[in-house]
Amino acid sequence: MLEVADGLKKRGANRVFCFSTFGLFTNGLSAFDEAYKKGLIDRVLTTNLIYQTPELLERPWYISCSMSKYIAYIIDTLNHDSSISDLLDPSARIQSIVSRYQANGLHMKSNLKKKTSGSPGFPGSRKSFFHLTLYMRDNLSRCQIFSLPALW
Repeated sequence: MLEVADGLKKRGANRVFCFSTFGLFTNGLSAFDEAYKKGLIDRVLTTNLIYQTPELLERPWYISCSMSKYIAYIIDTLNHDSSISDLLDPSARIQSIVSRYQANGLHMKSNLKKKTSGSPGFPGSRKSFFHLTLYMRDNLSRCQIFSLPALW
């Protein structure tokens, strides 16, 4: 992850944000501390789906994205013998956030990229698809990230 951040900076990236579902930090935090001091990374965001040490939570470069609400929704839905497909489809949540943004002027950044399968990192047939990612922060302690891959 840090090698990629270094490569992005060498190619002219202004800011680098690292995202990971499970922030294991198996080699410790010192390499990330150093990368932050050098300006290679701006923030590292991971979910709280695994244990996070107090030392990690104190780092200025670290943001924990809580998945507690979504895990509770999944457990509740399964306990009621209902389908979780509505929970897995982020379209309605994205539209709700866009509406809140338009009404309240919340800070939001969107990124729509066209990617082609079969290129490096996308093995298989050569199909084009778009990947929409919305990043929004409506206060200093909460972060919402939504990704919506769409195949055409």
